[in-house]
Amino acid sequence: MNKNDGFIVVQRPLASGEARNNPRYRGIDRLIPWSMEHYSKGFDDPYLSPEYATDEGLIRSALLAQKVLLIFTEIVEPADLEILYVRKATPNKESTPPALPEYRFVGFDVAADSSPFYSLVSDFPPTSEISFQTFREQFNENGLFDEMEVARDYLEAYLERYPEDRDKGIIVWEIYRLEQV
Repeated sequence: MNKNDGFIVVQRPLASGEARNNPRYRGIDRLIPWSMEHYSKGFDDPYLSPEYATDEGLIRSALLAQKVLLIFTEIVEPADLEILYVRKATPNKESTPPALPEYRFVGFDVAADSSPFYSLVSDFPPTSEISFQTFREQFNENGLFDEMEVARDYLEAYLERYPEDRDKGIIVWEIYRLEQV
């Protein structure tokens, strides 16, 4: 693993789809929020430890991701957690999926390049933004894009409409979910 890929433990979407502009969203922007209440009771967030996470907020290995998931079960029900493998998408058409047979491709997300991974797909522009309707129609069943080129086009269109976000380190992420065994 390098700084361009890793694992994250995230919350599963609520049955209601949460209160997001994109209710099917299953991307990178679902980290367990840091809590002063849990911290004051002795919970040490593994994302704050270099033992588990890189400076970018990625967990270094699948084994460590399993350990992080177990740590989070102190404050979150295990059924409400899942592990993702994520990597920064590259335009190289020769790029192949990772050799992780237990992980299934979920889609491409457009989000910040480091934790907390604020996603432009999760908080998609409101439906009043008609110019984004064609992108909204291309979401897959996970509320993400199936093709990297479409995600890149969305990022370009978004930054053209919202140029103040150009310096926020927003990139395209390729997302895989650990399948339940």
